[in-house]
Amino acid sequence: MTWTSKGPLKNAARTSFIPREGDLLAPAPCPICGEPASSTERLEGWGYWCCCDGCELEFANPMKLLERPEDMFGRAYEGKREECGMGEFAYRVSIRQGLINDPKLWFFNPACIEEIITWLKNNLQPGATVLDLGCGLGFFLHTLQREGFNPVGLDVALPAVELNRREGFKVWHGTLDSMPQDFVNPDAIVSLFMIHHLDDPLALFRSLNARWPLAPVAIAEYGRDRAKPGAASFPPRTLTRWTKKSLVQVIGRAGYNASSIGVRSTGTEHRLVRPIRSLMRPTIKMPVIYRLGKKIQRRLLPILLRPLRQQDYSFIGFGVPPPR
Repeated sequence: MTWTSKGPLKNAARTSFIPREGDLLAPAPCPICGEPASSTERLEGWGYWCCCDGCELEFANPMKLLERPEDMFGRAYEGKREECGMGEFAYRVSIRQGLINDPKLWFFNPACIEEIITWLKNNLQPGATVLDLGCGLGFFLHTLQREGFNPVGLDVALPAVELNRREGFKVWHGTLDSMPQDFVNPDAIVSLFMIHHLDDPLALFRSLNARWPLAPVAIAEYGRDRAKPGAASFPPRTLTRWTKKSLVQVIGRAGYNASSIGVRSTGTEHRLVRPIRSLMRPTIKMPVIYRLGKKIQRRLLPILLRPLRQQDYSFIGFGVPPPR
């Protein structure tokens, strides 16, 4: 199987994998817990999906990007990458102005955001510094600021970083290992729906614990069932698919006291609601109308669609440094 930087086909179609003699790669060790992981399906143009028998992490094998994430995601935000649903990043830029004044409307699962904000308020003093890893277009930076915190960001995509900097936020462009030691001294660290992009998530968490041993962490991630549908759930954009068990495992192995909670979906992700989302797209050029539609989608529809809500649609892992 040839592994190319282009990744899978543009539509990220996957083939059903029927094992044949000589067709499977050798079992790969899980990048989180080291337990044996079995190949489960072929990834066209890449390799295989594997599933860990121990912590239940699904990961791409090989689990390595052939280009700098700064280049890949920077071009995606500029509209120069389309495979694996990466054209979505440029679309996010186009709708940003319509939502940034009410940033909580952006999040597909507002309950995750409320859980993390509550956790921060229970663990930090007003005005505390919170580092947002993979801050993207800054919706959570704005949310943190409105909730009385001092937000600082990090992202690999320069177009997103520049937007946030123009609005007065302190944001580092690059990966964590490129950030100077004195850039920020956070009281807590958060990351929203980002770690599935990483080719070594355990190394990231260990680095966080080594650099800021007193700072707790809160990590929101898609549930595995949420991650599977669609082109966006394939390499090079997505290298891992998580469960609560695997998220607790990676946080714990990095040296934190780890726990997790599941968060139910809103129901608005159901296929029956897709026509509504399609009708909203043309209103992007009319921010007031677009925000009104988002308010209906985020606040009213979840009440009406309660029977369609899915358990553990997303989840949050918490890491608290042990007593020292």
